[in-house]
Amino acid sequence: MGQTMDTSEAREHLEIVDRVLAEADRTVYVIGDFFIVWGLASALLDLIYQFRLDGRVGDNAFIVAAIGLAAAIVYTIVRARGLAANGRRMSRVQRDYVNVLWVVFGITAIAQIAAYNIFAGWSSAALWTIASAVVASYVGLHGNRRGIVGGVVLVASLIVASSMPHVAGYVLAAGMVFGYAGFGVASLLARD
Repeated sequence: MGQTMDTSEAREHLEIVDRVLAEADRTVYVIGDFFIVWGLASALLDLIYQFRLDGRVGDNAFIVAAIGLAAAIVYTIVRARGLAANGRRMSRVQRDYVNVLWVVFGITAIAQIAAYNIFAGWSSAALWTIASAVVASYVGLHGNRRGIVGGVVLVASLIVASSMPHVAGYVLAAGMVFGYAGFGVASLLARD
């Protein structure tokens, strides 16, 4: 004869199914606004540094870059907490993606801060372009063509900046705007 299931037992079974489905999900869900915020903050820093080298602004302009970076950090913290409070389960791939973000940007930050004699000037900005290209390409390798395009644009900006050192800041900034922030905009506008 058929057994009936009480409400709590049914809820428990549904939670198990939900966890199994979350683990099986291979999609990397892109939070496009993070890419936009960090692409623009990075581009702002590159532009201010280039403007300073060109003699268009004084050292005080770096205050604007510091404010931009601080705003990006605050936005990221507030937005991440909001996402965590939403309680949406992350797939295994999504957790791996978050770990890749921590590793890539963490090692890049340590390299830039601890090895400032090696990574001075444009090589410091190039580190962040490389890190951003790795992150966008990682998303691309999980089936997101926009990620591949973003990674290619970032790497191309690195190559072009290397061959045009007198305008490297403009080129690297353009790479961050179109390759990283542009990837974020495309992800927000995507219907898939």
